[in-house]
Amino acid sequence: MAKRFTDSEKWQDVWFTELSNDNKIIWLYLLDTCDNAGIFKLNLKLLNFNCSTNITVEEFISIFKKKITQINEESWLINKYCYYQYGPDFLTSKNKAVEKAVVKLIQLGVIKNIKGTNTLSIGYQYPIDTLQEEEEVKEEVKEEVKEEVKVQLKEEIKVEEKIEVKTKDELREVIKNMKFKDEDLKKKLLFHLAGGYMTQENKEYINKYKTQLIEKIPALNEYI
Repeated sequence: MAKRFTDSEKWQDVWFTELSNDNKIIWLYLLDTCDNAGIFKLNLKLLNFNCSTNITVEEFISIFKKKITQINEESWLINKYCYYQYGPDFLTSKNKAVEKAVVKLIQLGVIKNIKGTNTLSIGYQYPIDTLQEEEEVKEEVKEEVKEEVKVQLKEEIKVEEKIEVKTKDELREVIKNMKFKDEDLKKKLLFHLAGGYMTQENKEYINKYKTQLIEKIPALNEYI
């Protein structure tokens, strides 16, 4: 019987908590039934039977598109599966079990071995060629995000002057009434201001926008 790690913090994750009960069950089903490399073949008839659901292909793709990647007509990949199960160094791991998973990903074209170095060839955990390049890419992405956020917030918030608020309730109302292209950012802010537990991933997500948000709403500095 296969045993796998499970992320206990998913019950505080915004994306997961906003799923319907049926879709929560489907996501747990995928994590339990994929193979050791995070690969599964989409069999909706079997999925709906085991989960007592009635999801369609279109609904499935729409709901889980941020968490999975279609590799070919038959196979799908749970994006962060190996990273979570085996650690961030899974590409270079010498553990036999991990190596078997990497071999499967190589066979499916998810990983390419270039001059002895395993390279991610499709979106997976980070857009990098090797793990050694991760920090360099993160810095580049941060700079790109900063520029993108400046433009994005200018378009989204639709105000030039600073917004002054005195209470946390007033702050939440201001956020609710703002126009965001990135609804995830808005949801994460409201969840945080409502006292919800924030995962490290969500904190980092909000921090990308922190400087620009505080420029518009100084009171946010006390909460993010």
